Amino acid sequence: MNKILFVVLFSLAGFNGYAQNTKSDSLLTVLRSELAREDFYDQVKEKRIDELRSQLLHTDSTNFDAQFSLYSKIFEEYHSHKFDSAFVYVKRMVDISEKFQEKDHLIQSEIMLGSTLLNSGFYKEAFDITEKIDASGLSKSLKTDYLILRARLNAGIADYDNDAYFAQRYQQQSADDFKKAEIVTPSNDFGKTINI
Repeated sequence: MNKILFVVLFSLAGFNGYAQNTKSDSLLTVLRSELAREDFYDQVKEKRIDELRSQLLHTDSTNFDAQFSLYSKIFEEYHSHKFDSAFVYVKRMVDISEKFQEKDHLIQSEIMLGSTLLNSGFYKEAFDITEKIDASGLSKSLKTDYLILRARLNAGIADYDNDAYFAQRYQQQSADDFKKAEIVTPSNDFGKTINI
């Protein structure tokens, strides 16, 4: 009886491994196919960016909302694509917000700038941005974004330092900021905010 059970289980394990191997091969085929289309995807993205730039050229220079919205859309196109271009457009968002004295938009833009710098490994510059932001009186949404940026920044520098003294301090600050962000934003909204 034990031998029969062993043979049946061994046979089923073999079929399971074969099925997983076929599924993996299929996924690899799809992945290779999509990677081969990289140039196509880049061209589509560049076309969208060119259309947004064209709209920007025809936008009234006194219309803050339209300009800010277009800068933001161009930034979103670039932020995971090209750091230098993303940096240019988020800086334009900061500049126009300062020019029109739009405090909430300015802080939103500075948070986006800090995140861009963090994602590119410019920790010092990102810390400079967070220290410049006055967090008192921020809306719940901006306060949460600010705290999450600080938490991510401290976690990133802790991983970078990876030592016994400084890393621990940065990890604690990161945990504290995540806790504060969760207090500011209800739990169900907090999960959406950090993309859980």
